[in-house]
Amino acid sequence: MKKLALLAALSVATMSAGFAQDLEQAKKVRQSMFQVAAWEMGTLAGMAKGEIPFDAAKAEKAAKVMNAMAISLDEVFIPGSYAGSKVRSEINTKPELFQKDAANFVKESEAMITAASSEATLKAQLGKLGSTCKSCHDSFRAD
Repeated sequence: MKKLALLAALSVATMSAGFAQDLEQAKKVRQSMFQVAAWEMGTLAGMAKGEIPFDAAKAEKAAKVMNAMAISLDEVFIPGSYAGSKVRSEINTKPELFQKDAANFVKESEAMITAASSEATLKAQLGKLGSTCKSCHDSFRAD
C-alpha cells in the first residue's frame, strides 16, 4: 500500500500543464488518489474505533496523505475526464458546490494532521473529516 500511496503522490506532484490535459490520465490519477484516501481513512477510522492500535505517527502520516490528496483535487477533476467514472454530471452544473466541498475537505484534512496527535482529538476530528467525504459523495458520486 505504501507503493500505491507513493505512486499517487508522485503522479500528482509531477503533473505538468500538458500532462494535466490528458483526460484519461487525469481520471486514472484521480481514481488512484481516492483509493489511497480510502486506505488512509480506513487507518484513521480503525484507530478511532479501537480496531487498530492508536499510533500518533501513523495517524499523522495518514492525515498528511489525506491532506495532500485534498489539496490536489483541482488538478485531477478536469472537465471531460469524467466519462467512465463515478463522477455525476452535477459536477458540471454545480461547480460552486463542488468547490465548497473541496475547500471543506482541505480544511478538515488539514485539521486532522494536528488532531492525529491523540486518540481523543483524532476521534473528534474524524467525524468532521468524514462529513466532507459524505457531502461530496452525496452530491457528485454515482454509486
